[in-house]
Amino acid sequence: MKKNFLLITVCITACLLLLNQGFIKAGTTPSPLEKTINIQIRSGEVSETSKVIKILEGTDLTLILKSDQTVALHLHGYDIVAKVPKFGKALMKLNTFATGRFPIKIHSSAKDHQGNSHHERTLLYLEVHPN
Repeated sequence: MKKNFLLITVCITACLLLLNQGFIKAGTTPSPLEKTINIQIRSGEVSETSKVIKILEGTDLTLILKSDQTVALHLHGYDIVAKVPKFGKALMKLNTFATGRFPIKIHSSAKDHQGNSHHERTLLYLEVHPN
């Protein structure tokens, strides 16, 4: 009886030590990082004061894009395009697996004063920092 009690005590202690050291995973898993950001575009410009979105690597990011003009937004580096209809909205969803600074460029189909029908310029940046 005494041997069984001692054996059980040793086993429980060993399990607690392994759990504390991270060798045995507990039943709960950490939830992934999630972030939703609203981006309002007026006359081809973002209305937010900051033109840089800072986020941690591994975040499930959703950008809710709204515009007063028909535009296409291209997130370079991740190669994701979202088309936003005039006075409509579009979603850009991604997992931030790559770190760095990535431009989000606006593509407009409006013609310029020279008759060119394609414009591309940086609207804002996505900065993904190591987690």
